[in-house]
Amino acid sequence: MGDDSMNRKTLLIQDKLTNLCPVFSSTAIDCVNGMFGKMCEIKMPWEVVEQLQGQFDRILTLGSSSRGFRAITCAGIQDDSLCAFLDQENISTAYASDVLGEFVNTYTGMLADNDAFRVNFGTLEQAVPVLYTNGHSYLPFIWGIQGYIYIGIHWVYIGYSIRENAPSE
Repeated sequence: MGDDSMNRKTLLIQDKLTNLCPVFSSTAIDCVNGMFGKMCEIKMPWEVVEQLQGQFDRILTLGSSSRGFRAITCAGIQDDSLCAFLDQENISTAYASDVLGEFVNTYTGMLADNDAFRVNFGTLEQAVPVLYTNGHSYLPFIWGIQGYIYIGIHWVYIGYSIRENAPSE
């Protein structure tokens, strides 16, 4: 596949992500409100980026794919924010994994239920989530959309990156 074809596909993905920005951000608000039972807000606009962030105390990634696309959803959070979201003083790694796994799974499912999302990306099957702690997740260099959802001063980062599969994939 030539560079021109790759560039066109990249631009198409960027356009789709930009147009779906309200879907990604409003779904994140609904997911946080539903999972944690707390009102939350967006303080900074969500943005389309060349690579998702990956430096948090805890970050959980969930891959998904279809015949046409590969995607990764991630949620990153600092330990103090996770404790505040859950109204607890200490969180074990196992519990953090369960909570973030359920959160990312729910967010991804809510996206999949959205008509505008499905029209653009179809239905993607989910893989097993992976939790990274005290370090970095090496997220791929593919375009995505990211933003933060706040409850007071505490936040959770949400990112979604997707690319079209090459014909041989």
